Amino acid sequence: MSRMILRGLLILAVGFSASLSHGQAQPCPTGTLADVLATSCTIGNLTFNFSNNFQGFAQTTDLSNNLVTVFFTPDTIAFTPLNTGNQTGFRLTPNWSESPSANSLFFSSHNASFSYTVQTNGLFDILGEDASISATFTPGDTFNINSFDAQCFPNQGCILVAPTINFGGSQPTATATLAFPGLMSNNLHPAGLNFTTALDAFAFTSASATLTSADFLYRVAPQVPTPPLADVEFTNIDLPGVIATFVEAISDNGQIAGVFRDAHGQHGYISDGTTFTPIDFPNAISTFAEGINNRGDVVGAYFDGKRVEHGFLLKDGTFTTIDFPAAIVNFASAINNHGVITGFYETADRRHIHGYTFTEDDGFTTVDHPSQGAIELTEPLAINNRNELAGIFFDAHNNSQGFAFAEDAFQDLLVPGAAQTLAEGLNDSGRTVGAYRDLLFKEHGYFADGSFFRTVDFPGSTATILLDVNSSGRAVGQYTLGGVTHSFLMEKINGDLHQDNRNDPLPPDNACGPFGKVIRAEDEDALTTCNSGN
Repeated sequence: MSRMILRGLLILAVGFSASLSHGQAQPCPTGTLADVLATSCTIGNLTFNFSNNFQGFAQTTDLSNNLVTVFFTPDTIAFTPLNTGNQTGFRLTPNWSESPSANSLFFSSHNASFSYTVQTNGLFDILGEDASISATFTPGDTFNINSFDAQCFPNQGCILVAPTINFGGSQPTATATLAFPGLMSNNLHPAGLNFTTALDAFAFTSASATLTSADFLYRVAPQVPTPPLADVEFTNIDLPGVIATFVEAISDNGQIAGVFRDAHGQHGYISDGTTFTPIDFPNAISTFAEGINNRGDVVGAYFDGKRVEHGFLLKDGTFTTIDFPAAIVNFASAINNHGVITGFYETADRRHIHGYTFTEDDGFTTVDHPSQGAIELTEPLAINNRNELAGIFFDAHNNSQGFAFAEDAFQDLLVPGAAQTLAEGLNDSGRTVGAYRDLLFKEHGYFADGSFFRTVDFPGSTATILLDVNSSGRAVGQYTLGGVTHSFLMEKINGDLHQDNRNDPLPPDNACGPFGKVIRAEDEDALTTCNSGN
């Protein structure tokens, strides 16, 4: 199984495609809620798209338990745009006053609900939402004053704010922070409700409750740009006579390890650029080669006849199973020139995935990121010859993020402007490669040297991921085009990363690398591969 597919199974997020185009929306007017329903209008750097599903009613119950319901219209609630500093939103002013005993009633209430979505205008991000209510009350019997707003963002879950004052306590403000910035909300009915926003006030007998106003404000900030495109060259890697090729690793001498699929299943392989050798663990139903060192030792995973996953080492032609004691799933990700293996395993409760390092002399050492969230997952995916690691973990928001581990300390790796980061490869100079998902959850490759980042997108692809990088800066990865995954070799990162070589001459149109056509990053039409022997 390719790492691109594996990572897709582990990331708990759903991608989406959405247009942020909203036409030439007019500024939201000061007036009543009726003036904005069924319209799109702007406030500051946000556009609010209001639906037309307003419902409002007042109810009273007299001392003889006679219930009276009166419906009201949205023009009874004042609407005021608000735009102060980095907060943008609106105020609703209903001025509802519930005083049952003063009107010889047992119960008095007002309720209103409607829906809207919100999106940014231009290069801005939504960081979260703050809400507050202006209210007064007289304690006595039961009363409640509250507002409610919930917005669902396609690149993460829903957030909600619900400031409340009632007989149980006073919380007139509420705040919600997005795990990572959002560009737009898109669900008119979060959590199965038929509205996104509601106001409510009620009181029984001797209590009174007045809801004067409710504010809904979004925290907005300038968007952090993702890294610019790298100036690199690609060479397709598609093994001959197979259904699909998934490159996974590259050694310093250019030897490549990966996975291919044919009519009989999935197999590991190694290649020197001109020939390839299949790798099949004895009696396994599938084998995946995931890492290779300069000696040609290979590590990976295989499924046995009972479909249980194990790690393995192939050294000097001999296979060895690498399984953490009592683990139910094992995966060997990478091996360095000293024979140190890294990978991950799953415990029998199926709730924890831990990283590890392994040597023949010292056995297993567990590696867990200290900031992993409720989903306890740490997966080292790379190891260099200084025994430094790179990989992924799930943070406190259960989002996948990258990490580096060196000198017994973790360092989080986050591509600027990205929603999620995967660290997949690491060389001896500390250069990392991997993938990130932008705020629209499109997947891009990247390479990084300290705080210096560059984006890598295979021309015309819908998704790109870099999986390994060797000491000379040559990297391998995968891209998706037309729903099909292919592999590539990437070059021209060697030398000074901080200089883009855009003045270098382009290769001739018929230039062929050992695997296929050499493709310049900006050469979006050059997607064909060379025929064998060219």
